[in-house]
Amino acid sequence: MQNPHYRPAPRSNKRTALISLGLIGLMGVGLIGFWWNTAMKTPVVNIPNPVLPNPNAFDFYVTAGNTLTGDKQIGVAVSTKPTIAYSLAHKEALVQQNAGVINTLHQGFAYPYLNPPARSFDVLFPYYAKFRSVARLLSLRGQVRAARGDWSGAADSYLDTIRMGEDTPRGSVLIGKLVGIACLAIGRKPMWSAVEHLNAAQSRAAASRLASIMDRHFSYADTLQEEKRFGQAALLEVFTNAKKRNAFMVPAGTGNSPGSGALEAMSSLFYLAYSKNRIMNVTVQPEIAGNLLPYRLVGYLC
Repeated sequence: MQNPHYRPAPRSNKRTALISLGLIGLMGVGLIGFWWNTAMKTPVVNIPNPVLPNPNAFDFYVTAGNTLTGDKQIGVAVSTKPTIAYSLAHKEALVQQNAGVINTLHQGFAYPYLNPPARSFDVLFPYYAKFRSVARLLSLRGQVRAARGDWSGAADSYLDTIRMGEDTPRGSVLIGKLVGIACLAIGRKPMWSAVEHLNAAQSRAAASRLASIMDRHFSYADTLQEEKRFGQAALLEVFTNAKKRNAFMVPAGTGNSPGSGALEAMSSLFYLAYSKNRIMNVTVQPEIAGNLLPYRLVGYLC
């Protein structure tokens, strides 16, 4: 029979407590290890790379931008508030010295256009600034033609600019969309003046060409899809490339300092709170879905 007055020895209680703490610690280490392996696992993402057309109008656009001269003067000449008043002869000279640029661009119009896909944070877009300069050149050409009374030719030049604006976003990320909008604005504003001077046949020809340009429209949802693919590919690059990962996660200026290895190791603890999979899943998918919906007029008078 058990002695009712029996009390466990203090040493036994201490031993039980140590064993319990040990088991809890092992479970904690196991859970942390499991979460670490889960958090550090690189997600598998299917990122398609489109086949670029060959020839690609994009290459002609880049060549045209690289060979353009006098871009600053052209910018002043087409400005709504020019700092220098250029004569018509000076404007014609600027257009004439860049005749080869326009010819190259027109050669590109014969082929489909697609931007090379952006799949790394290292990708740069130096050609977009030059695209805007080419758009200003086309607008200046239209301005010169209008001044000479050639309104049909002016409309063609403005439509060339609009064509550039519609092509530029194709296959590109958001920066390409923004540059395309800028090119559209450069050609669209003076086009309104040209339309008033076109006869019926010229108006039909301009409308027909504009319709064919709009048929190739690259929607905002398409742009967001490319932005998503760019972000996913760039994140995978960071996840799998230690050098690039450390450049993002280690404070600036500590790369060559003593103890930077410890900082790099500590920076990886970031994944304990935000796993690689969680980071990858923070995408623009909801915005893509929303922009696929048709536009709806909102009753603002009620």
